[in-house]
Amino acid sequence: NTNLIGREPRDGRTFETKGEDPILAGRMAAAHVNAIQDQHVIGCVKHFAFNDQETGRSESNVTIDDRGGRESDLLAFEIAVKDSGAQSVMCSYNLVNGLYGCENPYLLTQVLKNDWGFGGFVMSDWWALPATGPATQTVAAANAGLDQEQPDNRFFGNLGAAVTSGQVSQSRLDDMATRVLRAMYQVGVFNQPAGVASLDPVTVANDASIAQTIEEQGAVLLKNANGQLPLNATALNSIAVIGSHANVGVLSGGGSAQVHPIGGPALTEGYPAVPGWAQVIWDPSSPVEAIQAAATSAKVSYNDGTNATTAASL
Repeated sequence: NTNLIGREPRDGRTFETKGEDPILAGRMAAAHVNAIQDQHVIGCVKHFAFNDQETGRSESNVTIDDRGGRESDLLAFEIAVKDSGAQSVMCSYNLVNGLYGCENPYLLTQVLKNDWGFGGFVMSDWWALPATGPATQTVAAANAGLDQEQPDNRFFGNLGAAVTSGQVSQSRLDDMATRVLRAMYQVGVFNQPAGVASLDPVTVANDASIAQTIEEQGAVLLKNANGQLPLNATALNSIAVIGSHANVGVLSGGGSAQVHPIGGPALTEGYPAVPGWAQVIWDPSSPVEAIQAAATSAKVSYNDGTNATTAASL
């Protein structure tokens, strides 16, 4: 899976996105999906679309016109899908112009399948179909263009009855199956051995080294007015570091994209948007300690930022 554009900086999934620029995000996502599908694994682009925040994600309703959507978030998806030949797209929890992403014919059929010529299948995010009634959700989602419900077909278990009653056409059911099978053939799933004889162990230290190199080479300084950077460590007297647990580690995000650091996290906390579903962790690299080590002559003070007045005073 690859998340696309980041629109809301407080979104709990921002760390999974490819940034704010739709063209750059689309091209990065396309490269990501190409690399996945080169390994004969179906790549999936998510969350389609306008899934801008994690808290209240099943209640938020994004109101946007056709042009505004196609020139922002949808542009990122269009580039990602077309440039990679992605074979799967995951629809989102939120509503778009009053209709849920996984029951939205404008998104799933008009834009994705008709306008962009997407030949793969649309899968739901986990339990993304709103629980307003099995029959209603099955028919609405299937006719809107959803091809596969994840994870357990709580509504699509009624698909057979919906086809028998004529609420969902046989041709729509055939199209669902065709799209899933087509995706598997497109990436060469059926040409691979049925089983894997052996797997080489993952060298975690090498992974960490590559990740660090990518992070350092990907950092861009947009402006350095009057040569402010790098700071002169010996000329600094006092430094304030403000931020949640910055004295312990660096926030790494959470949820299904969580990656645990070598040796384990420095701190673990409950996931605020979906209690009990996942946790967020802090990697063991304290900004306070790193800054103090770099500026040995300065007094480094820390505030967690929960009290704005105290933080501003520091």
